[in-house]
Amino acid sequence: MQQLVIGFFIVAVSMLLPEVYTSYFVAGESTPYTWYLHGESLAYLLLLITILLITKSLGLKLVLMVFLILLQASELLHFTYFGTFYSQYNISYMLSELGDFLNGIVSLFGVIWPTAVVCLLSALVAVIALCWEHKSAQHFRSNIPIALTAIMLTFPFIKGLSSNNHFKPSAKQLSIRNGLYSLNFFAVMAFSMKEKKDYTPYQLVGIEPEVDNLVLIVGESANASRMSLFGSERDTTPYLSSLAHSKDFHYQLALSSAVATQYALGYFFNGVYEPDNVKQMGSKATNLFKIASENGFELHMISNHTEGTLSHSYRYGKFTTWVDKTMPGNTWGQYDVGMVEAYLNARGSKRNKQFVVLHMQNMHVGYKDQYPPEFEQFTAESPNPSAQLRAEYDNAVTYMDYTIETWINQLKDAFDGRTLVLYIPDHGENLGDNGKTGHGHLDVPTATVPIMAFNLKHGKQALDLFKKDLGCLTSHYKIHKAIARLLGARVENPNANDQEFYINGLSLYGDAGWIKGEFKEHEALCQLAARPRVKQHQPLVYINQPD
Repeated sequence: MQQLVIGFFIVAVSMLLPEVYTSYFVAGESTPYTWYLHGESLAYLLLLITILLITKSLGLKLVLMVFLILLQASELLHFTYFGTFYSQYNISYMLSELGDFLNGIVSLFGVIWPTAVVCLLSALVAVIALCWEHKSAQHFRSNIPIALTAIMLTFPFIKGLSSNNHFKPSAKQLSIRNGLYSLNFFAVMAFSMKEKKDYTPYQLVGIEPEVDNLVLIVGESANASRMSLFGSERDTTPYLSSLAHSKDFHYQLALSSAVATQYALGYFFNGVYEPDNVKQMGSKATNLFKIASENGFELHMISNHTEGTLSHSYRYGKFTTWVDKTMPGNTWGQYDVGMVEAYLNARGSKRNKQFVVLHMQNMHVGYKDQYPPEFEQFTAESPNPSAQLRAEYDNAVTYMDYTIETWINQLKDAFDGRTLVLYIPDHGENLGDNGKTGHGHLDVPTATVPIMAFNLKHGKQALDLFKKDLGCLTSHYKIHKAIARLLGARVENPNANDQEFYINGLSLYGDAGWIKGEFKEHEALCQLAARPRVKQHQPLVYINQPD
């Protein structure tokens, strides 16, 4: 019995040590972690440890222990970087972009390694104590309790089936419990379908297009506060800042329709206003590619992402050019700057009626991987890992600025007729703001993005019309309607309120929740567009000329 008590104490302390470490050395005032206030969660873990100790089979013990360790470590590592625990929707999002997720882990290691070390050492102690107790203690053992464990581990699945998958991880519960519920509720997603509200269908009214060519640059993970165009102390956007007072350039802030790429672009390209309007999303009736195609525009998609990331954004079968990062037509390699060259080579000699989408990868997590070594301009202001991430992100912003300058120079003589270039990011990016990092957080800061518009050629009237349609603070939905108008269609949605916006979580049909807000509550964001750091811009040397 003595060995049982000692074993229980060591295993329990080892499993709780990572929680204690995260509470006191990772969590902060804006992201507190107070698991010790939730007695039910703690009792749940202690009961699981007791069952482990009296289970007869050492193999079953170790399998269950490893499972619990992985749940704990994954949740705590997620909390260390993002400032939140992952949910069932985060699991779905991770699996849909597994390649980017795995690449991102490497670049984030500088932030998460202390937590990883604590989790690993604690796990080793727990496993050693479990094996020692199993071999030395003399007390009743049985495999019957493992059946109770199976019930305990699958109870969240049963609960999820009866609760419409309503689960949100809590920072007042142990990470193991959060992970267990998230995993079970992820499985529930395959079996449960929520009832969706029936909305009045949208209508498209044909009008005369306002442009002859439109180039849409889809930005990635854009944080306006790191751009000198929007007031950053670091000179990260010298080219864009030099245009700040040009009548042929416009910039402002907007709210994205969701907080992760595939969901944000699904809502944006399809122009869906309501977060749970399944029929409208599925019909793609107001899809920008559809509108452009029906008005005689050639469709060109050049993307530095994978096709799966864009699966909700496009309409099949009518593209003159479709090249993503995984396809043989990707001639630009790792970095974004060669994508316009790829487009110009693919389109042939046609110089008008072009709808071109350039989907950037730059500024995505793994920031250092998104720009050439020559752009290692900024260094960390302190030895803090978060400061290093901010420096790498700022370098990525500088490369984005350079890339857009290069693209504008390549495209300015490539078209005939009225031509606009728009820069619209998918979502924002947190860099330690409010204790959060990365994206995927359902809040206004994560959804706040900078947008820009360039009159490339004879498009001043179209640019003014575009600006008028947006207002001082805009949204993906309003931007979609403005672009549709440029391409030759007026979108009429009887369900929409132009004074309100929606921000969606990690789901395409509202399952992960949403934020509903009024623009007037956030009009202070408009002021950010009024204070650029403008100085004389010296064009950068083109260091990455495609072959």
